[in-house]
Amino acid sequence: MDLKKRVREVLEKAHLMSLGTQDESGVWVADVIFIFDDDFKLYWMSHEETRHSKAIRANGKAAGSITASTKSKEPNLGLQFEGEAKKIDGARYDLAVKHYLKRGRLIPPITEDVLDGDSWYVLAPTKIRLIDEEHFGFDTQDVSDIARLNQLPYASKVTALFNQVRDIPYHIPLTQEDPAVDCMGKAAILKALLEKEGLEVRYRVCDFKWSDVLTIPEGIQNIPHEDACTHTYLEVRIGGVWKKVDPTWDKSIASVLPVAEWDGESDTVIVVPELSTYSPEESERIIKESGNEEFIEKDLAASGRFYAAFNEWLEQLRRSAR
Repeated sequence: MDLKKRVREVLEKAHLMSLGTQDESGVWVADVIFIFDDDFKLYWMSHEETRHSKAIRANGKAAGSITASTKSKEPNLGLQFEGEAKKIDGARYDLAVKHYLKRGRLIPPITEDVLDGDSWYVLAPTKIRLIDEEHFGFDTQDVSDIARLNQLPYASKVTALFNQVRDIPYHIPLTQEDPAVDCMGKAAILKALLEKEGLEVRYRVCDFKWSDVLTIPEGIQNIPHEDACTHTYLEVRIGGVWKKVDPTWDKSIASVLPVAEWDGESDTVIVVPELSTYSPEESERIIKESGNEEFIEKDLAASGRFYAAFNEWLEQLRRSAR
């Protein structure tokens, strides 16, 4: 299910937002008519002297709920959220038009004082939970990433982090001193960076065969090695859906190997020909076992010469690309 679309459906159906604030006297709730934008920011008009407006000016913290289901026995459908709220300066005629249309009123002339003593306020959600009884029962869905990733600076930031890690030169470690920047190592680096940005990330492992990577020169393929191998990539939860993200091959070797691009929202390509994919739980187990010293020694004994030749071939490609 497209949870982003479901969130938008709630916002389009609902008329009122229950806005929660806190001041020195305690917590307070006010119902306001709201509108929203493509970044899922919420806007409303209020007088500066209302209790919730004063609380927002004092600390900027707010939370609330929006309910789209209004009939008896109708499945619950709504949102719970929290975020940063603030007053907006100016008449904002663009917001007034949307606000008037929602209330079934005629669009005012641009010269009209649409605020009439009120001010505009905006809440930018940092956490959102979707209540969708029809599809998920009473299990609320955390869709906080929708609000973050729809904001261009954030989307640009996670895309930049992906590019940064992807373009670390891929290298299979041959000793303990070698940097771990193979598929597993680069996935681990990116996972830590994305989690720091508040995203939910998990490992996935698949099987592939080196012989299926057809661009590897025959001379390297003929070096004795284990043909069957595992490949590690990530899955990132975007809008309630797990998206595949593979930062393995760096851009400097794009002439011979598939290099992934990520927009911060969609799947990337998986850069090796997948044969079978392990569950998230099995993937975690495989990754843990792969870090075992005995496993590493056995792997290098069987395929170390092949790995060294593969690393050198990639370095030659990078040098020729400069």
